Amino acid sequence: MAKIRPFKAVRPHRDKAHLVASRSYVTYGEEELNEKLNDNPYTFLHIIRPEMVASVRKSMKRKERFHLVREGYNYFRNMGFLKKDEEPAYYVYRQSNSVDSFTGVIAGVAVEEYSGGNVKIHEETITKREKIFHEYLEITGFNAEPVLLAYEDRDEINQIVSQITNDRPEYEFYTTDKVKHEMWLLQDREVQTWLEIEMENVESLYIADGHHRSASSSLVSHIHGGETSAPHNSFMSLLMPKSQLKIYDYNRLVHDLNGMTSADFIEKLRESFIVEQQMDAYKPSSLHNLSCYVDNTWHSLTVRPEKIGDGLIDKLDSRILTNLVLKPLLDIQDLKTDDRIDFMNGRIGMRGLETAVDSGGFVAAFALYPVTFEQLKEVSDAKEIMPPKSTWIEPKLRSGMTIYELFED
Repeated sequence: MAKIRPFKAVRPHRDKAHLVASRSYVTYGEEELNEKLNDNPYTFLHIIRPEMVASVRKSMKRKERFHLVREGYNYFRNMGFLKKDEEPAYYVYRQSNSVDSFTGVIAGVAVEEYSGGNVKIHEETITKREKIFHEYLEITGFNAEPVLLAYEDRDEINQIVSQITNDRPEYEFYTTDKVKHEMWLLQDREVQTWLEIEMENVESLYIADGHHRSASSSLVSHIHGGETSAPHNSFMSLLMPKSQLKIYDYNRLVHDLNGMTSADFIEKLRESFIVEQQMDAYKPSSLHNLSCYVDNTWHSLTVRPEKIGDGLIDKLDSRILTNLVLKPLLDIQDLKTDDRIDFMNGRIGMRGLETAVDSGGFVAAFALYPVTFEQLKEVSDAKEIMPPKSTWIEPKLRSGMTIYELFED
């Protein structure tokens, strides 16, 4: 059962939505970030990155920064850049480009669904990061980026969403990455109830992106308690059927071969893989088929069946690469902490891996076959945890289009 609630989003006016909405700040280089802040007085980055102001950049402490975030948010509210909806709504959001289109419903999801295990995880959270996010939520009082939750398709929900998207969207704009963003408001209480009933028939929700946001929201709810209908007892989520998600590979780059020559390394790989040299950039074609780029040459690596473990996690290609290559051959024991390894999302492609190695920054690259939703679901249902950086899931969401206030005015 998936319990969802409409909420009164704080959001930009239609004519400023394209100026306010921003990517996650970690995706901007410092030069680009400064350009955005200097050239666009409406960007949400002014709120979430107050330390970029030269006068406070050097001395900013975490709590001080969080309080400045709140001050910036209040300024945007007072200036009318952001306004709270008068009626609770669900928000249907679509992101599309020349290749893909993703559509889902932004809603409040009850924290009890997370704490009760109906919102399922596949990634470990780090306690320190949970506490930092919790502190951020307590001080700022809002969340500006929804957790991405996936579920098994239901025709009835697809029908509701399709009906809503036949109308003119509230927001419709392009961003400079050639992505189109559209958003519709669902405020009709009869249709809202219809959607809520159908969502109750969804057995489980799966976190595709936002494990730490979910965990920190749970901490807020636990501390404040109160009525289940209180805003802090839900967290803002974008609910999306699995057919609307795209799961990309998450690939690996290494800085050295642990003292081996590339020829010696390839020979070592033959102990666990059927190695076939390729004439061009090679993308893995199936599960348990990987690829390696080293010494200006691509190789197909097909795992020898007897090398695949029996455990659910042991069958994931990310774990296979770790168990057969990274740990025993390259002595990379912890993917979270070892600075000899880096990661590249599959959207950048095989040429991106090739360029990273040819530029001299890395000595070898490994590409993996993408994890399927069925694998993600199986791991989550079994309460197992995937290795770090096993999935890169689209869509990536913008901050500031809908803002969820945790506490009543």
